[in-house]
Amino acid sequence: MPMLLPLCMLTALGPALSSRGPLHAIRRGDAVYSTDLGYGVAAMPTNKLQFPAQPQDSGAKKTAALYQLSHEQQERFTRSFQQAVEAGNSGNYAGAINMYNVVNKIFPGYYESHTNLAVCLERSGRDAEAESVLTRAVILFPGEYLPADNLCTLQIKSLHESMTNALPSCLLALRNANNMPEAQCALHLKLASLLTETGHYDQSHVHFNAALALQPSNGDVLHNFACSLTRASRLVEAGAVAQQAHRLNPTDVRHLWNRASARLYSVRHDVKAPETMYQALQLFVSQLPVEKNLTPHPPCKGLKFKRLMSEFPPSSKVLYSPSPIRSEREYQCGSSASSFPCGDHAPLLFTDPEIRVSRLKNKVIEGEGGLISDDCEVWSLHHNHSQNFGDLLIRLQRSKHEQSTQALPQADNLEVHKLDEVPVMSLIQHDLRNHFHWILEALPRAILGMKYFANQGITDYQIIFPWEAGISGVLRQSLELLLGEDGLTSRAIFYPHQSLATFQRSLYVVSELYVVHWKRELVAGPHELDGWSIYHAPRKGIQLLRDAIFEAVEVEDQLPLHDPTRVLYVSRALATTRKVQGERLLIEGLKRLVGPQNLEVHYGNESFVDQVKMFHSAQLVIGAHGSGMANIVWCNPSSVVLELPILPDLLSSGLAHIAAAVGLHFWTAPKVGALYFQDYKIHASNLGPLLELTQWARTNDFHNASKGCSSQSS
Repeated sequence: MPMLLPLCMLTALGPALSSRGPLHAIRRGDAVYSTDLGYGVAAMPTNKLQFPAQPQDSGAKKTAALYQLSHEQQERFTRSFQQAVEAGNSGNYAGAINMYNVVNKIFPGYYESHTNLAVCLERSGRDAEAESVLTRAVILFPGEYLPADNLCTLQIKSLHESMTNALPSCLLALRNANNMPEAQCALHLKLASLLTETGHYDQSHVHFNAALALQPSNGDVLHNFACSLTRASRLVEAGAVAQQAHRLNPTDVRHLWNRASARLYSVRHDVKAPETMYQALQLFVSQLPVEKNLTPHPPCKGLKFKRLMSEFPPSSKVLYSPSPIRSEREYQCGSSASSFPCGDHAPLLFTDPEIRVSRLKNKVIEGEGGLISDDCEVWSLHHNHSQNFGDLLIRLQRSKHEQSTQALPQADNLEVHKLDEVPVMSLIQHDLRNHFHWILEALPRAILGMKYFANQGITDYQIIFPWEAGISGVLRQSLELLLGEDGLTSRAIFYPHQSLATFQRSLYVVSELYVVHWKRELVAGPHELDGWSIYHAPRKGIQLLRDAIFEAVEVEDQLPLHDPTRVLYVSRALATTRKVQGERLLIEGLKRLVGPQNLEVHYGNESFVDQVKMFHSAQLVIGAHGSGMANIVWCNPSSVVLELPILPDLLSSGLAHIAAAVGLHFWTAPKVGALYFQDYKIHASNLGPLLELTQWARTNDFHNASKGCSSQSS
């Protein structure tokens, strides 16, 4: 299911390569490493941390030791160090690494040569060697701040087992950074972000507050603090921090974004959140400089920055129009508004949108969010959803540190691909690596676009997919079903958007670009205006998707018949967030209730076809809110879905919309709900009521189930 939290970018401060003589080496505040932190990190070490006693300042001793060398060795040392710095600053990291090794053989007592060597190794992709160099430097120079600081940052960046080792490195660097408030603030930020990633929220917030005491208006600290509070489900505080940050840094897009995210997770059916996201996108676009001559458009009348287009061109063609008859364009879960036992969300009505296809000439596609632009204007597939520029935003922030500039990296950091031979359809948008978004957004768009091409007699075309679709098993298997292996080879282009660890940009310049999009001009309720409504794929697209997949599966195999006794439990054991604590207790309870022969467990690592079959045969699907539940799109009409919901109840209407579009009965079990970033908990006191609700749900007996709703909801 949707993951709207912005990536919290950690800006780690360290040394730049100094071009001054070895006795005049300086510490500058440029970023050496900048990384967004990942998820699912191992637990923190429990042993008590011990550090060596802090020695006196080693500067005088270092200088005296250097002067003990012969005059010839001193000159060779100085010359080699300067050559190493010049090579590193010019991007010749291999040459710099060789020269720093020479420097360290001449005189190993100069810590700047060790830290600069580690920088060059890291920038060459040799992180393990960089970590080894810095570990040795920390031992050689235990009282110096810089080696420990860089080791801390590198271990955080690595996102492997050494990430937990970053804690002692960061604490050592913090101790050594006495009387250096800027360095102390940066280290508190690293520690706070590290503790957030390992789930130690209270400890992380101590470090965030310590950082803010040193630098109250630091944008990186405020941004990460808001992210951490959101992760901890302290949403009111997250919104307050984001609002304060926006007031202090009104041009920093991240703070508007965080304000919207906090509202989205805390206020049900909030129409303010997408408005704020749209403002953030407008602000971001206003900071994108015009890059001349990428597309053959006339000059933009002196325009220095791009402008955001809220709609695709009016010349776009209508593929499907909603019925003018209200009863035909609106739909809801189940056959009765009463089939929502134990939830306060009935009824949820949905409306068919107008589906359009836009043909755009000479446009650029960029970023994980698939922003579409030319020299003058920018379009976003979800123009009210700021996360479509998330990866570009991180690169913008990173480039400010790396190059001390307020603009995105210059043209030498652009990787440009031109597609000008055949029409191209773009399926690039944020989060398509997520199973929910892939199934409910990418695949319906692909089918609608291919149907449009067929209607227009266009037989030679290509489709741009995110690169994950070319390597991920389930994503690629679904494409093979739709396109066939030959079609996948001849039509698919997998967009290699760059890793967030670099500010390198990859762009596709397309001569004739097609985009499938939709908009609901008429809405049935506030849930169709909130930040989650962008995930409501058109009912027509969902129907076409089901038809296409079922037909393709039938060619290779036979779809199983619907089994009125079959119960399918959707596990989150392999997920990184919102796990179900006590899941084994629930599974054993379900086996006793329905019989082990009637229970099947879905883990998400099954093949795409097997997942289609599992959901197609089930009478009842029960599971926690998450992307695996997107597979209810394959269920038979009149089957029942029982969701362990996100709190507040039915915060996201995504599953309810699928159920409505397919014709399923949708139930919720609010007593077993959880906040978005927290785990569900199954225990003795809620297992019994949940199993009782499950028994009624098997036959959609909402009349009897409703009698117990007061006890279920308590």
